[in-house]
Amino acid sequence: LARTSWKGTKTVLLAVTSNKVYAFSCKPKGRKWTVQDQLGGWNRADLQIDTTAGRLSTKVVIDVVPTGEHYELEATTAGDRGFHDHFLAAINA
Repeated sequence: LARTSWKGTKTVLLAVTSNKVYAFSCKPKGRKWTVQDQLGGWNRADLQIDTTAGRLSTKVVIDVVPTGEHYELEATTAGDRGFHDHFLAAINA
């Protein structure tokens, strides 16, 4: 989803609905985020998602079973005051 380059790791925003997971590229702009292109969209039934909590972040591994796509992402949780808790719970439901 996000490619790394000499400029650093790219950021991806994920949106979760009852049936789908969407991925969007984004950039910080001041204190806000600017959503750019849609990078993907998958049926939740086609996904196998595993999360592993760490001290400063949670590793999110997404496998798209029908296509064999594999993504490893990191949700920064240090100092988020529970911001990611609802998302991580929803993506594992």
